[in-house]
Amino acid sequence: MRLNSFPEAEVYEIKKMKLNSPIIFAGFVGAGLAGTIALGYMIERLKMKEIGYMRSKYLPPATVFIQGRLRHPFRFYSNKSGTICAIICVITLQFEGLYSIASAILD
Repeated sequence: MRLNSFPEAEVYEIKKMKLNSPIIFAGFVGAGLAGTIALGYMIERLKMKEIGYMRSKYLPPATVFIQGRLRHPFRFYSNKSGTICAIICVITLQFEGLYSIASAILD
Protein backbone atom coordinates (compact mmCIF):
# COMPACT_ATOMS: atom_id res chain seq x y z
CA MET A 1 0.00 0.00 0.00
CA ARG A 2 1.40 3.38 -0.99
CA LEU A 3 1.78 6.16 1.60
CA ASN A 4 -0.42 8.43 -0.54
CA SER A 5 -3.35 6.05 -0.08
CA PHE A 6 -3.48 6.67 3.68
CA PRO A 7 -5.88 9.38 4.90
CA GLU A 8 -4.59 12.62 6.38
CA ALA A 9 -6.27 11.55 9.64
CA GLU A 10 -9.55 9.67 9.93
CA VAL A 11 -11.45 8.01 12.77
CA TYR A 12 -13.19 4.72 12.00
CA GLU A 13 -16.09 3.57 14.18
CA ILE A 14 -16.20 -0.14 14.94
CA LYS A 15 -19.06 0.03 17.42
CA LYS A 16 -21.88 2.59 17.34
CA MET A 17 -22.06 4.29 20.72
CA LYS A 18 -24.15 7.20 21.99
CA LEU A 19 -21.80 9.44 23.94
CA ASN A 20 -23.32 11.49 26.78
CA SER A 21 -21.04 14.53 27.23
CA PRO A 22 -18.20 12.19 28.20
CA ILE A 23 -15.13 12.93 30.23
CA ILE A 24 -12.25 12.08 27.90
CA PHE A 25 -8.90 10.73 29.06
CA ALA A 26 -5.96 10.49 26.66
CA GLY A 27 -2.80 8.45 26.99
CA PHE A 28 0.06 8.86 24.55
CA VAL A 29 3.59 7.52 24.38
CA GLY A 30 6.01 9.50 26.52
CA ALA A 31 8.90 9.07 28.87
CA GLY A 32 8.37 5.91 30.91
CA LEU A 33 5.07 5.10 29.13
CA ALA A 34 3.18 6.30 32.22
CA GLY A 35 0.23 7.72 30.23
CA THR A 36 -0.42 4.59 28.21
CA ILE A 37 0.06 2.26 31.19
CA ALA A 38 -2.28 4.31 33.41
CA LEU A 39 -4.93 4.59 30.72
CA GLY A 40 -4.67 0.88 29.90
CA TYR A 41 -5.35 0.15 33.57
CA MET A 42 -8.39 2.48 33.56
CA ILE A 43 -9.77 0.86 30.40
CA GLU A 44 -9.47 -2.57 31.98
CA ARG A 45 -10.87 -1.64 35.41
CA LEU A 46 -13.83 0.31 33.97
CA LYS A 47 -14.54 -2.50 31.48
CA MET A 48 -14.45 -0.04 28.60
CA LYS A 49 -15.06 -1.34 25.07
CA GLU A 50 -13.18 -0.36 21.94
CA ILE A 51 -15.41 1.83 19.76
CA GLY A 52 -13.00 3.03 17.06
CA TYR A 53 -9.51 3.58 15.78
CA MET A 54 -7.50 6.24 13.93
CA ARG A 55 -5.73 5.85 10.59
CA SER A 56 -3.35 8.54 9.43
CA LYS A 57 -0.38 8.96 7.17
CA TYR A 58 1.29 10.54 10.23
CA LEU A 59 1.19 7.26 12.17
CA PRO A 60 3.97 4.80 11.38
CA PRO A 61 2.64 1.54 9.95
CA ALA A 62 2.43 -0.67 13.02
CA THR A 63 0.19 -3.01 14.94
CA VAL A 64 0.31 -4.22 18.52
CA PHE A 65 -0.64 -7.44 20.26
CA ILE A 66 -2.78 -7.03 23.37
CA GLN A 67 -3.76 -10.18 25.24
CA GLY A 68 -2.97 -12.26 22.17
CA ARG A 69 -5.08 -10.13 19.80
CA LEU A 70 -3.83 -7.91 17.01
CA ARG A 71 -4.91 -4.29 17.67
CA HIS A 72 -4.60 -0.87 16.11
CA PRO A 73 -2.01 1.33 17.84
CA PHE A 74 -4.40 4.36 18.08
CA ARG A 75 -7.73 3.36 19.65
CA PHE A 76 -10.88 4.89 21.16
CA TYR A 77 -12.81 3.35 24.07
CA SER A 78 -16.03 4.10 25.95
CA ASN A 79 -17.75 2.83 29.05
CA LYS A 80 -21.21 1.28 28.69
CA SER A 81 -23.10 4.47 29.52
CA GLY A 82 -21.02 6.68 27.20
CA THR A 83 -19.99 9.04 30.01
CA ILE A 84 -16.26 8.18 30.00
CA CYS A 85 -14.07 7.83 26.91
CA ALA A 86 -10.42 7.01 26.44
CA ILE A 87 -8.05 7.76 23.60
CA ILE A 88 -4.89 5.67 23.67
CA CYS A 89 -1.98 5.65 21.26
CA VAL A 90 0.95 3.31 21.83
CA ILE A 91 3.23 4.59 19.06
CA THR A 92 4.96 7.93 18.56
CA LEU A 93 3.05 10.48 16.46
CA GLN A 94 4.81 12.54 13.80
CA PHE A 95 4.92 16.18 14.91
CA GLU A 96 3.80 17.58 11.55
CA GLY A 97 0.57 15.57 11.76
CA LEU A 98 -0.61 16.67 15.21
CA TYR A 99 -3.02 19.32 13.90
CA SER A 100 -4.68 16.89 11.45
CA ILE A 101 -4.95 14.16 14.08
CA ALA A 102 -6.39 16.51 16.73
CA SER A 103 -8.89 17.92 14.22
CA ALA A 104 -10.08 14.43 13.23
CA ILE A 105 -10.60 13.53 16.91
CA LEU A 106 -12.63 16.68 17.57
CA ASP A 107 -14.77 16.12 14.47
